[in-house]
Amino acid sequence: EYWRGAKPGFYYALLSFDDFHGFLRHQVSDHHEQASPAIQDVCLDVKLEWVDPVGDSSPLPATRMQALSEGADEKTALYHEIFAADIQAWWQDEGRGEAALPEVLLEELERIAPREVLVVAERLESLSPQLAERLPDCALTAVDEADFEPDDVPAVPEGFAALGDHAGRRPAAALLRYLGRNQPAALAHVPRIRRYELLDTVVLDAATRSHLELFENSVDRGRPGTLVALLDRTKSALGARRLARWIGYPLRAPAEIRARQQAVAWLGAHDRVRSHVREAIAGVRDLERILAKAVRPGAVPRDLGVLRSSLEALPDVAAGLEVMEGELFEAGENGPVDRPDGIVPPTPLPELARLLGEALVDD
Repeated sequence: EYWRGAKPGFYYALLSFDDFHGFLRHQVSDHHEQASPAIQDVCLDVKLEWVDPVGDSSPLPATRMQALSEGADEKTALYHEIFAADIQAWWQDEGRGEAALPEVLLEELERIAPREVLVVAERLESLSPQLAERLPDCALTAVDEADFEPDDVPAVPEGFAALGDHAGRRPAAALLRYLGRNQPAALAHVPRIRRYELLDTVVLDAATRSHLELFENSVDRGRPGTLVALLDRTKSALGARRLARWIGYPLRAPAEIRARQQAVAWLGAHDRVRSHVREAIAGVRDLERILAKAVRPGAVPRDLGVLRSSLEALPDVAAGLEVMEGELFEAGENGPVDRPDGIVPPTPLPELARLLGEALVDD
């Protein structure tokens, strides 16, 4: 779309493409080139000034210059040169475009509270003040722009191919390369990667969380008197972390809300099942962190021993969710006939537990 500017021969244009290569394909397409025999000559006198949408006002991806595709024809190479996608300095100086991070992203980073954030080296200096103000305890690590290229990554975990080109695979590729350089042994243990959307849950910003005292009270910023302290009756670190996630990210989809309510109601209605599972799950340690330690070259026997004991406790947890003699539900082919789909018994790993049992000797 084009709008006439204030000066003769000056126009504003709104161009919507997934990336710079999409813009080039449009420029050399028959629809564009056959509109006028002299359009290429006109384009030689055109100078494009690239700007990005302000903050998070548009779903369009940020403008990024891309290398010329191998085998590109002469006309594509010409447009690639004269229409190079470089964000204007005057736009960046106003704190917009590439120079500023959207507020919604900063709020989400505050909610996640990461220990480390990877930043393109060229933008580290300009973004550091923003990130340091919102994430004072977070380390900012500079990485090369080339690390974000989604091709030839050192590992391809489940779900990587399904991510979008711009907002999905690019940051995932940078993370995988960073992990490969610093913890190469851990690459083989990245089980899956997935993208989540803020629209999936109710967004609770920092001010709302503080006002509602979800995780910190207003007296000394401690846990007593908070909602999580009131609700937390979990028996494992895994359960405590899952509960905190549910509180901090309330669901929006009615079907998902009902499924969760049905699962909680089912456990509430079956006292023997709930009691058995709570007792059994107390023997399961923090598997997420244990596994993170176990895959490192510096893992010690004590870490593997904790993993072994947790794996040995899993069959009892699974048994608590299966049909028990005298229980208040009937048996079906896949377990209790009225057990909601949202309650899935864990899968025991007896071979791994046996292997660790044979390899380790308790003090």
